Amino acid sequence: MEPARCDTRPFGQAKDVLPRESATGYCDVQLPLDRCPTPGRLYLPRWNEALAERPAPGVVLCHGNDSRGQEHPLIVQLAEALATAGCYVLTFDNIGYGRGWRPPSGMLIHPEDADLRWAAFAGVTLLSSLPEVDAARLYTMGHSMGGAVALAAGAVDSRVVGAVGISPSQVTRVISKASDREKYRMSSLIERTMHLYVSANVVVALRHLTDPLLYVDQLRDKRVLITYVEDENMDSNYREWIESLALTLGQPNCSIVRYPGSDHHYGAAAGGPSSQLTEKLLRPVVAWLTADA
Repeated sequence: MEPARCDTRPFGQAKDVLPRESATGYCDVQLPLDRCPTPGRLYLPRWNEALAERPAPGVVLCHGNDSRGQEHPLIVQLAEALATAGCYVLTFDNIGYGRGWRPPSGMLIHPEDADLRWAAFAGVTLLSSLPEVDAARLYTMGHSMGGAVALAAGAVDSRVVGAVGISPSQVTRVISKASDREKYRMSSLIERTMHLYVSANVVVALRHLTDPLLYVDQLRDKRVLITYVEDENMDSNYREWIESLALTLGQPNCSIVRYPGSDHHYGAAAGGPSSQLTEKLLRPVVAWLTADA
């Protein structure tokens, strides 16, 4: 199925349509995905004279498997930091998360009903339509499940020049009759966060579509940044998987940053200032993204 095109008419084409600033630092937007309207936020860069001379980079930021969607503290802090650094940042609530679209039946039965890349594609379409955004500097970025989505969507979208996976989910574990425990764990996990019944067939399809290893050839042509948390409790299989992914993508386009002693959410806490761990993540991510500014 082709990704739905985003209706950008609310933004128009004039340079003065987007405000230079807002009380919240973002504008509410809507990404129509076929019959699945998806709420989002467009974070505005801190205005400076450079923005008057050159369009700003654009980032589509994908949340992880968390019921809060784009309200997750790490997503909010990443968006604010990137906007402060001079980027337009689009966040959104993916299908079944936050205020995102849910099927009236409350069930996701068929794999074609839920491709988590759709909203990322629509976000790229929206950003690329804005004259304030530099179409030559469009990126996808995400955390955990959103990291896998960002790598997968960014790989196949020719408009995207780079992708960032922040502790991207390992999605290559096979679900079969021999792994009922894993199948149950993943299905129940997604059901609990999406508040939907999710069939195992959908889980299998979602894993397949967002497996970065399927997109190695496309990712080699892009800038890629991968980060992960490293501590004594780390799953050795995950370490091997992510190091293998980075090695397969190769230098110089792929960079990897390790964070010893952190947690999966890099210390991000709701309603509070960025922690030292979060700041340790934000600095290299912002530096990598704005290296060509």
